[in-house]
Amino acid sequence: MRARLTQTVLVVVLVAGFVSACAVPGASSEGDETALPTSGCPDAAASAPGKAANPVQDPEFWAVIRKSCEVSNDGDELQAEALRELLRTLEPAQVELFHREFRKANRALYTQAFVTAADHVCQMDELGLGDDLGTDYRSWTVAHGRAAYEAVLGDPQALADFDDAELGCGSGEPMTYAALEVYDELTGLGPEDDGLPQIEPVDPPR
Repeated sequence: MRARLTQTVLVVVLVAGFVSACAVPGASSEGDETALPTSGCPDAAASAPGKAANPVQDPEFWAVIRKSCEVSNDGDELQAEALRELLRTLEPAQVELFHREFRKANRALYTQAFVTAADHVCQMDELGLGDDLGTDYRSWTVAHGRAAYEAVLGDPQALADFDDAELGCGSGEPMTYAALEVYDELTGLGPEDDGLPQIEPVDPPR
């Protein structure tokens, strides 16, 4: 039977005061014109969600994403550190499941329509984001939470409605590897022998 995030863990990550307990020093954007918002997870992008089916229906997965987003919704290192702190409270099998669900969410965005929209939003039309930045940008999209993710899944042009879209291009790399890092930390394994699948695709977008 597949391991799932337990109700007990869910209560732990949802308890009041967690945000302050996991607050990351230096998270304030005050005085920094280029800083992304550091509190509050968006409930949705401005565009209405499309009809594409969300491949990740586990509410506990999205609850963890949301809690990391409530600490910092930069989709980058601050949010990734909050995510790592959350994942460290789980068992290795639960972290593995989270990684596989994150991979599934990331890969679902690997379409030509998303690539075209992301390249345009990031002003990378001539160069393209490429495989590495494309993977990270998809992770950055997942980091915005379920409603925003589903809006983009249904209509990739919804990326343009994200307030921080142009600042977020490619910055999702820490989110991409957060669960992998915590899994290896908890198990003492390394990337060569942990058996977890990579998130980066090897085939062209569909």
